[in-house]
Amino acid sequence: MNFQKIIAQAYDLIYQEKDYQQESLFVDKIIKKYDKGAKKLLDAGCGSGNHSLIFKKMGYQVTGFDLSRSMIEIAQSKIKDIKFFQGDLRDFKVKEKFDVCVSMFAVIGYLTKNSDILKTFINIRKHLKPGGLFVFDVWNGLGVLTNPPEKREKIFQNDSLKVLRKAVPDLIAQDHICQVNYDFLITDKITGQEHEAKEKHTVRFYFPQEIKLMLEISGFEVIKICKAFDLSKPANQEAWHMSVIAKAR
Repeated sequence: MNFQKIIAQAYDLIYQEKDYQQESLFVDKIIKKYDKGAKKLLDAGCGSGNHSLIFKKMGYQVTGFDLSRSMIEIAQSKIKDIKFFQGDLRDFKVKEKFDVCVSMFAVIGYLTKNSDILKTFINIRKHLKPGGLFVFDVWNGLGVLTNPPEKREKIFQNDSLKVLRKAVPDLIAQDHICQVNYDFLITDKITGQEHEAKEKHTVRFYFPQEIKLMLEISGFEVIKICKAFDLSKPANQEAWHMSVIAKAR
């Protein structure tokens, strides 16, 4: 079994403590505040579909895509009546316009080049109606540099699976990126079979004024940049993650 398939199967276990409900309610609150009539929602970088499922239950007409075929297969197995497809943020194409695009779980941070982030923002703008909302979260450079990432080790398990994950970060401040080196030991608790794997995640952190400029160049008006999923708090040096809310001009 290849690494991507293994990780896709363990994904929901690894992130079982992530509050998908609270994050989705935050987005719903934003939509109701700035575009009450919004119905059609594009989930860009949908992963295994956990946010998509909640948005569907909220009454939104959801379309989702992800770069990983394994993730799309898991998402589609959970939710039969949502259209999921494999696609790249920079050049995906859908023959319809959406009221809202969301990109959750710091997906935008995996775009490390200026050219790629601009391609992505321009492409998302093309898929939004005028006035459509774009809501996403990214690592906040102010917080990352104030409180740099550290080595971490954690075990995740349920009745059938156990995952030991070691994370060793390498902060490259001048390039605004952090390379996180992961070591996984995944054990099938039923068969006893073990899988060892390594993966490097290269994640870019952004600064509020930097992301604002890139969005404005791409045809957006920035409405709000705040601490992730908290409209009442600023994206300052105490906030490691920030949420960005923009409207298509």
